[in-house]
Amino acid sequence: MNPVDVTARQSGVFVGEPPFVLGWDVSGTVETVCLRVTIYQPGDEVFGMLPFPQGHSGYAQYVIAPARAFVLKPEGLELMGSLAVDYGCLVSQWDAEAVKALRSAVYNGDGSVVGVVCGRLTGDVLQLAGGGLLDAVTQDVEGAVELAAQCAAALRERCWDGDEDLADQLQAALGQGPTPLLRSLPVDLDELASLLEGDPLCGGGRIDLRSGECWPQSMECDEDDGDEDDEDRWLHVAHEGSREGYRDMELFIATMEDPAIIDRLQIAITGTGAFRRFKDVLSRWPQELQRYYQLSNERQRGRARAWLAAEGFRPAGAGKPRS
Repeated sequence: MNPVDVTARQSGVFVGEPPFVLGWDVSGTVETVCLRVTIYQPGDEVFGMLPFPQGHSGYAQYVIAPARAFVLKPEGLELMGSLAVDYGCLVSQWDAEAVKALRSAVYNGDGSVVGVVCGRLTGDVLQLAGGGLLDAVTQDVEGAVELAAQCAAALRERCWDGDEDLADQLQAALGQGPTPLLRSLPVDLDELASLLEGDPLCGGGRIDLRSGECWPQSMECDEDDGDEDDEDRWLHVAHEGSREGYRDMELFIATMEDPAIIDRLQIAITGTGAFRRFKDVLSRWPQELQRYYQLSNERQRGRARAWLAAEGFRPAGAGKPRS
């Protein structure tokens, strides 16, 4: 049994008060698919993990879940045995090199993101991939419409900070909803996230409303940059602290399966220096550390997008690649 199920059974965390149906790990045969789903057909044998944490119900006889939650069962593997497959095979879909390739495709803005995410549009990359899919839809890239619709649906189901904002933009691009009344600003969400949640000693800063460039608080304006208090030129960004980053660690621990690692991480995030200790402990398992960085980066991008929307702006274009 998945340790997450045990924790949920004991505490009700993520699922609320009984009655509820537990279970996130599933395997079985596809009974039916929605009209827009083309990667699976009735009769396909699949396995996967239902969207966490809202998607619990794996113990039921039938489940309904987005196509992105599953992969095809390898030939020669029994359905019951597929539940014991190391979920590293799913995580490895978005290892460091795969994420780097996705970032490059998104930042190029040439629609190549469709080929990169096709068949593996998982919750690890919805915010990152969604920005690239916006470009692909406007360029009429083949396959972009279906992927953008899947991405929007997955974002609304997950409902992290910034997910609704991106889903609104995707559905507007697809002609399925109104266009958000937000000004376009060519800002890099990763750079904005650094201002919002970076080092508290030098956090915060401002955004140049002409170029979209993010200026850390420590950088001073030159004479040619004008008055830094000019509200028509600069959008000021206050540092928002580490609370949400701490929540990212808690959420990541809830996805772990090894009780020994869970125990060590829960101890690590107690008291001052939690972030450093958490990463030091998790560094013993490089694949899990990479998975944490993916989760944290995804959530930071969403929070940066939500902050920008609250200020009346939306990201325009992809920005520049991050090394």
